[in-house]
Amino acid sequence: MITDFHTHAMPDSLAPRALSVLTGGIREVSGVEVTPATDFTYAGLVRAADAAGIGRSVVLPVATRPGQADKINALARKVEADSQGKIVMFAAVHPADEDNGSRLSRLADEGFRGIKLHPEFQREYFDSENMIELLKAARDNGLCAVTHAGADIGVRPPVHGEPFRIRAALERVPGLVLVAAHLGGWMMWDEVCDLLCGLPLFFDTSFLSGYIEPYRLRDIIRAHGRRRVLFGSDSPWESPVSALALLKAAGLGAGETEDITEKNADSILNREIRL
Repeated sequence: MITDFHTHAMPDSLAPRALSVLTGGIREVSGVEVTPATDFTYAGLVRAADAAGIGRSVVLPVATRPGQADKINALARKVEADSQGKIVMFAAVHPADEDNGSRLSRLADEGFRGIKLHPEFQREYFDSENMIELLKAARDNGLCAVTHAGADIGVRPPVHGEPFRIRAALERVPGLVLVAAHLGGWMMWDEVCDLLCGLPLFFDTSFLSGYIEPYRLRDIIRAHGRRRVLFGSDSPWESPVSALALLKAAGLGAGETEDITEKNADSILNREIRL
């Protein structure tokens, strides 16, 4: 079963306004007109995944302000329970919240497999003390941490999650199961190759179509290792069909593709990590 390890969706009541605000932000910051692949709802995500032959989607909610996480996570538990196995919800956390140590312990007890961090939206450097505390709590509670990595098309500089900061954080939190999204650092491919390839962390392939040549995607995957890469689309910002097409265009072997689209996600979600 193919797993899309990087997606986003929201409740029906919030999705239209959130999609409008986010697309407007991208237009303002980058001058790019983005056509979302879904309506940003959970049902829309499942429809897009079904159309692409994807059996399971990992949804990564982001707490953009302190104090939001608990409400987001209460809803997340219900969404996953109602999804008939189509959706796996990670938990939202904010590095500026108090009591994140006890919060992550509770999240693990509730069955969450991981957390999502976004240094750009949260305006927190990835190697800050707040982030390091969160990452240690994730590791100590057996939670995978997924972070946005590199620049963000909808957020003005400075960048808070460059590859050198991801490397620094990983060195301070050995044993952490970390996923650096967007191939380790969006639009920072040279730094990814120099600083992150080969280290014990995962990359995902989200939001790459049109931003990286297929041959370079293949080269980075092989430099990093096929067992350390996860398929992701970043839906609704990239269609899962387009994301799968880019992976196919990279010219990988069948075994490499199976690891990236299926086996590596299984190892994380089943807590049988292969690094």
